[in-house]
Amino acid sequence: MEKLKEKITLMLRKSADRPLKMKDIAHRLEIGDESLRKLKTAVKELVEAGELVQTRGKLFGVPEHMNLVVGNYIGHPDGYGFVQPLPRPGQVNLPDIYVSGRDIHGSMHGDKVVVRVAGHLTSQRLRGEIIRVLERAHLTLVGYYEKGRNFGFVVPIDDRIPHHIYVNFADALSAQVGQVVVTEITEYPSSSRNPEGKIIEVLGERGEPGLDTELLIRKHGLPAEFPPKVTAAAEKIPCVIPEAERRKRADLTGLPMVTIDPVDAKDFDDAVSLEISEKGNYLLGVHIADVSYYVKPSEALDDEAYNRATTIYLEDRVLPMLPERISNDLCSLREKVDRLAMSVTMELDSKGNLIRHEIQDSIIRVNHRMTYDNVLAILEGDKELTEKYADFAERFRMMNGLAQILRAKRIARGSLDFNFPEARAIFDHEGEVVDIVLQKHSVSHELIEEFMLLANETVARHVTSLHAPMMYRIHEEPNPEKMGSFREFIGSLGFPLSEKDSMTPRGLQRISREAQGRPEESLINYLMLRSLKEARYSSENAGHFGLASECYTHFTSPIRRYPDLIVHRIVRMLREGGVELVQKIYGEGLERIAEHASRCEREAMEAERESLKTKQLMFMSGKLGEIYDGRITGVQSYGLFVELVDSLAEGMVRVSTLEDDYYAFIEEKHCLQGEHTGKCYRLGDKITVQVVSVDTEKRRMDFILVDQEAQPLGMPKKKGKGAKQGMVAAPGRHGYRPPAGRRGRRRKR
Repeated sequence: MEKLKEKITLMLRKSADRPLKMKDIAHRLEIGDESLRKLKTAVKELVEAGELVQTRGKLFGVPEHMNLVVGNYIGHPDGYGFVQPLPRPGQVNLPDIYVSGRDIHGSMHGDKVVVRVAGHLTSQRLRGEIIRVLERAHLTLVGYYEKGRNFGFVVPIDDRIPHHIYVNFADALSAQVGQVVVTEITEYPSSSRNPEGKIIEVLGERGEPGLDTELLIRKHGLPAEFPPKVTAAAEKIPCVIPEAERRKRADLTGLPMVTIDPVDAKDFDDAVSLEISEKGNYLLGVHIADVSYYVKPSEALDDEAYNRATTIYLEDRVLPMLPERISNDLCSLREKVDRLAMSVTMELDSKGNLIRHEIQDSIIRVNHRMTYDNVLAILEGDKELTEKYADFAERFRMMNGLAQILRAKRIARGSLDFNFPEARAIFDHEGEVVDIVLQKHSVSHELIEEFMLLANETVARHVTSLHAPMMYRIHEEPNPEKMGSFREFIGSLGFPLSEKDSMTPRGLQRISREAQGRPEESLINYLMLRSLKEARYSSENAGHFGLASECYTHFTSPIRRYPDLIVHRIVRMLREGGVELVQKIYGEGLERIAEHASRCEREAMEAERESLKTKQLMFMSGKLGEIYDGRITGVQSYGLFVELVDSLAEGMVRVSTLEDDYYAFIEEKHCLQGEHTGKCYRLGDKITVQVVSVDTEKRRMDFILVDQEAQPLGMPKKKGKGAKQGMVAAPGRHGYRPPAGRRGRRRKR
């Protein structure tokens, strides 16, 4: 079926000069009556997926030839929105398409839609009209129940869904006004009608402990509990490794190896080993838990892992891709316990050049479970820990030496390295947020990161050299228009960058290096990051721009990423059945898996960011009136987005509170500038602010600007953590942080 679909789309894209009827498609593909039903099924599925469009005259064509685009609708609280076009392999990806409120036609945030491109809103932005909803994103919605005179209605918590859902009193499940409820949508909106629904669950009252996370899970449709059949399948797996399996594998239990993770880690999916060969070369081993041995294709465990695609790390809860029996037990590389692994052994010379590699199924036994802090302490000369881990202390120093060689080699080829801080919430025994702390990225983190990057690249090159289907982790070149704006702005700051260099990682790396230690450093790095595309999965190798790598994949964490599991299977298939077997199993459908995994990853990142922001605001709700140092992370006509230095919590200084002048928004300079004073508040600037309001439900925090001359009216002067001494607020009315990655490893890689 997949081959037939490919033939249909290829024919309509390459050789058809107009939309075709079904019989014309059959004629051009030389399909007889006996296969006509299969053709109709394939065309129907292509239309449902948005890869073909059916006209009212029952003609079929590819969207791009009909001035149509398929994408996901992203709503805005003010009623308009944007369509993010889906990636199109082998074709130039379009920018987001603006859709006005009158042209949404019943679409809701997250829906997969077809949009007709109507023209340009600006020189850099397309505008369009949604003509069809292909797939609804929401079967249910979470919101607050309210009552009218003749009916009830639910106000969605997600403000990107501006519709109220009408609910008959008989379908309200005895919900009380203000309670948080789950509503099943029975009628979707149209241009002239709000959606309708019925309440299927009452979650509780506003402000109940832990309800914020439950709401976030429901809002994003995140997978919480595993279905009983999935849990049962995991529990049935024996914990003893069969002797027959042991005989098939390389016995590496005598190899000295460790895991290095955060102190609070509960699953350990990678171990590392390092020895010196007889020739004096490094023998680096990266040993990854063999999830593919336990999770077989098309079984219940695999279906659930595919649906989830990734583990989601909320601040107070983890939503794993696989049941605990697998992720925290069978596939967790515990200390002193034999485990199944897939090991990549790499021989490297003194300059970090890869001489040879070997990928094999193995049995391993970890000697020590190490933490980043303990390894760092040993590297810094801690005597007590050095004595405790005397058998590995010198090996850690050797590992660090190799990691720094690899890092220098990677940087030399142009790899970008944004080392922005990451925040995490600290809870008490009752689950209340008691602090927000910044995670340190030390040389012990770099040690593991460099080894994992090398293993990923080695596996990607190995499979690619055999010309087999492959799941790549790609990071495409930046959008030329975005990069042009970035180039123009930094040029005005005295950092000239040619058009050619702006499209190379080495050129951008040079600018980042030149800005290091200068006042413009944060501003330039923020803008550079925002000018880059997001990394994603693909069955086509487009390279990894950020890593300056021609060939890259994700191999090192199949416990928490489905694409890694696919890569493990491909590697084993190549060994057991060659390219033909991989082609048979994954020759079709690999791009579908890649698109699904990329979409799930984006959703997970959004949920993780929202979880952190909610906890940050909960912490800040007790800090009204306190003063903090911050940095401007966004500039709009209505105000300044400010990120606090000590907690990375973000709020806004509204332009209405800047009363010492009239301030104009200068978009190309990313600043608000006073018309009379000439005072300028620019992206990246350090400023001092005072907290005046926090709304955890709407996830908003308001600041007022602070200076050294005046006390704010009606607000007590308090000094918050990290605030400057002697600073007070000005009088007046109170009106790309990068996504946090797990275990200090940035998800963007």
